[in-house]
Amino acid sequence: MSSARLHKVALVGVDAASERDESLRWDSIPWEASRLAVNLHDFDTWVFFLPSFPAKVPRDSLYNVLSVDYVYNALATQTRIFVLGDPRSNVAFADYTPDRPFLGWTGYDFHWEPRGGDTVEIEDEADKFEARGYLQRIGRWNYALVGLRPSDARSYAQYVQAALREKMELGMAQLPLAVNRSGECISFALQLGLYWNDGRLKARHESIVFLPFGELEPAQALDAMLAEILGISIGQRAPRWVDELAAPGQAPIDASIRQTASEIADLEARLESKSHERERVRDCLRVLYQMGAVLEEAVDDMLRTLGADVERPVDRVGCDRYLSVVIEGVKHNAALEIKGTNRAQFDMKGFRQALQWRSEAMLARGEEHRAIFIGNSGIEAPPEKRQDPFGDGWRKQSKLHKVTALTTHTLFMAYCAKVEGTLNVGEFWKALFGTDGVFELEAALPSDEVEKAPHLGKDRGPKG
Repeated sequence: MSSARLHKVALVGVDAASERDESLRWDSIPWEASRLAVNLHDFDTWVFFLPSFPAKVPRDSLYNVLSVDYVYNALATQTRIFVLGDPRSNVAFADYTPDRPFLGWTGYDFHWEPRGGDTVEIEDEADKFEARGYLQRIGRWNYALVGLRPSDARSYAQYVQAALREKMELGMAQLPLAVNRSGECISFALQLGLYWNDGRLKARHESIVFLPFGELEPAQALDAMLAEILGISIGQRAPRWVDELAAPGQAPIDASIRQTASEIADLEARLESKSHERERVRDCLRVLYQMGAVLEEAVDDMLRTLGADVERPVDRVGCDRYLSVVIEGVKHNAALEIKGTNRAQFDMKGFRQALQWRSEAMLARGEEHRAIFIGNSGIEAPPEKRQDPFGDGWRKQSKLHKVTALTTHTLFMAYCAKVEGTLNVGEFWKALFGTDGVFELEAALPSDEVEKAPHLGKDRGPKG
């Protein structure tokens, strides 16, 4: 079992705690576990403990994931499977699915000798699976394998069909581990292999190992098998009545546990509160990467923080937002075009829309409006690495037609300065409404305040 990677064992049907040591990890998994909750392919070894197999199998239980293809895939990827106990029963399903042999997933039909005896001869192959010590304990046998043949399920399996298309055969070699006087298998392994048409072995895969209980009680057999073959020592789960007992010295520890649990609950509540607070604080960052309606809402919040009244048009046919702000006692109005794009530069469509929104706003509302374009470009790159979003055409036309243009990054820097108390809000709005062309934040702040604002230092990103 020595390996650089932890060897993982699935104990299916074993009622024990899941544990690990330096090289092994074993997880106890009930047969009734949902097929969607457990991925057996994530384990290196499967142990099927049959005494706990349910009388009725639910539709979504773990057993229903077992098919010839599922098992052959596991064997082909070096997963070993142990079947501990009597596997001769049929499976009864909780719905109307017909009963089928438990071993249907092997791809073979089994023929058994039902009469028992006490002659047990251990074969050399048992050493290959480290099973000699276990088999020496069983004492007698209650059934033996007479023979097996491929089943219909095997013939339809995708793995088998794929091998046939390559003019090969995927089959099981029967390896006797312990036999009776007649040579019939008491314990055996079925090893998956890929064969050429002439019978030569091309690839040897892993095995399904069958181990009987013999004279051992199921719990004894399980302990012996896990210890002898896998090096696992499991403890029994404590019965429920044990939970009601108190051990000497337990009371103060229980009190300490309750106190610690209460403190943890308080810490978790504080952590959750701070996490929500952090989310609220970081909400402003949406202006740097969002597009569409989400970007518009993020810009709304930022403009309101900066002291503006923002109104969403009722019909949503015209501009994205109406904005009004009072500067030195005078109300100023604007029609906004808010645009987000993955492209590095804005096309002229946004400029033409800004002009149109200004004209329509003046007609609809009977007041003069400034056209303001707020854009977020190149959102796949951080702001400091984005190219100049406004080309020469944008800069010339916006200046000529008295349109104000700025990036959401510029708006974000103004917001940061406002929150940190370094922004002269009145000067900001005065400069914004007084800018024909691309607005730069330095025009709204004294130079010393620009340097004091941590978000506006040398690496503050592209102008505009």
